[in-house]
Amino acid sequence: MTIAMDRRAFIRGIACLAAGTAALPEQIDAFERYYEVNTPPGTPLAGLDEVCIGGIASKSMPVAFEICRGDQRLLHFGINLFGGMLRWAALPDQKIIITKPNLRWRITAPEAFSITDLTGQCSYIDASFVRRYVAIDRLEGWVVDQMRDQTLG
Repeated sequence: MTIAMDRRAFIRGIACLAAGTAALPEQIDAFERYYEVNTPPGTPLAGLDEVCIGGIASKSMPVAFEICRGDQRLLHFGINLFGGMLRWAALPDQKIIITKPNLRWRITAPEAFSITDLTGQCSYIDASFVRRYVAIDRLEGWVVDQMRDQTLG
C-alpha cells in the first residue's frame, strides 16, 4: 500500500534524496529551501529524474524531443534515430518537480517518421515516493495519460 505525501513531506523527501546519506542537517535544509522555491504550487507532485531514448530507424532520421511543463519547454534535445541514443538524468539538485498532470513530451519529426523508429521511457518519483516508468510510445503525450501502475520493483 502506498500513501501519497502532502507538498511539505514530498519536498522534504526529495531534499533528503538530493543531500545523500551522509548529509548534515544544514545540507538537507539547504536542499529543502531550494526545492520549496522551485516547486510549483499544487498537488500531487512528482519529480522527473530520467529520460532515455534509443533510435532504431533503418536510415538517418533526425528528430527534436522536448519535455514541457504545460506549454513551458523545460528540456529540448535533438537526436538522430539511426542508432542515436539520448539519456538525460537529473543531478541531485536538478530534478524537475511538476504537478501531475502537467508534464508532457513532444517529438517533432519528418513525415517519414514512425513511432517504431524509437524506443524510450521517462522515469519519475510520484507523490508516494514510488518510482514510475512511462513509455514514450507516441509523438506527443501527457505523462499522466500513461500512468497505469507501471511500477518496477
